[in-house]
Amino acid sequence: MNNKAEVNVVVVNAGTKYHNTYVDRMYSMVKRHLSYPFVFTCVTDRPRRLHSDIRQLDCSGWGLDGWFVKLKLFDGRSIPFDSLLFLDITMVVRESLDPLVDMARGHNMVALRDWHYDCINSCIMWVEKGSITQAIWDEYARGTRFPDTVLHGDQDFTDAVLRMNHQKDRITYFPQEWIASYKDLLKIHRTDPEEACRLYTAARLIKFHGHPRQHELLNPVLCVQYLALRYPRYAWRDWGFLSKDIRQLWQ
Repeated sequence: MNNKAEVNVVVVNAGTKYHNTYVDRMYSMVKRHLSYPFVFTCVTDRPRRLHSDIRQLDCSGWGLDGWFVKLKLFDGRSIPFDSLLFLDITMVVRESLDPLVDMARGHNMVALRDWHYDCINSCIMWVEKGSITQAIWDEYARGTRFPDTVLHGDQDFTDAVLRMNHQKDRITYFPQEWIASYKDLLKIHRTDPEEACRLYTAARLIKFHGHPRQHELLNPVLCVQYLALRYPRYAWRDWGFLSKDIRQLWQ
């Protein structure tokens, strides 16, 4: 296999929740941290003013909203990629992505184990056309639903299909230490700054889920408001945690 083959990097920005800046900055980070030739595609429900090198794939006719747009990426019959690396735009890249591509190529699906409950996390996925991934979309398209899942989102649905088809042990997982949760790092930092530093240094990507998002962390007013309301006991200790690093990386 040619390890220098082109990589399809795909992000989703549907709706109005995230500014185009999130897409442009993810493209910029990938460009700095992926040495392989790549094509960067944003799946979007409207034309966006993005960097000229970013391709836009219209999802307005898919009949999917929010998280569930991701599920269409498993449909090898209609998505124009034989393989793709999906990245949430609410992540910050801090180290080379080459090792992720190296370990993922040749696998039908590579995902991340969620940090907080027994489910995959879909913030980063490698997807290749094949029976395992195609079944995920086919089940959604035929109306299969799992009302007992925890969050009722795309990753819970994906996880439930993998379990139902006895495929969860057949997919591959990215090393957990490669993708760190900002919220988890923040909590660990309160009692063990050295451990938080170790986990941060080992991570190749930092995932921002919930609040604060990247732009909120870097806005002093928004950051203070969030910390004071959510974690008043730790607001002073949390202030500025990783903000200097994120400001340098997220551009």
